[in-house]
Amino acid sequence: MCDGPISGSVVDGVEFSAQNGTIMSGIRFALAALMCFALVPPAFAGHTLTTQEQGILAAWLSRNPHFRLAVDADCDCSEDIR
Repeated sequence: MCDGPISGSVVDGVEFSAQNGTIMSGIRFALAALMCFALVPPAFAGHTLTTQEQGILAAWLSRNPHFRLAVDADCDCSEDIR
């Protein structure tokens, strides 16, 4: 229990306690997390490489022959691929 008011800051005659700052920090964090989730495209959205990206990939693969492009058969998830 608290024996007295929590000391804090006064802005325009209104006292804000340290607890208010903690609540606002939580709200700011939740808002920032929500914005991040909203801006991230879902993993299932798919993406086709541009011509330039395909060229870069082809050049990289030619220098790294132990790698190759993945194909649908690499995945044990034929029901998920449509």
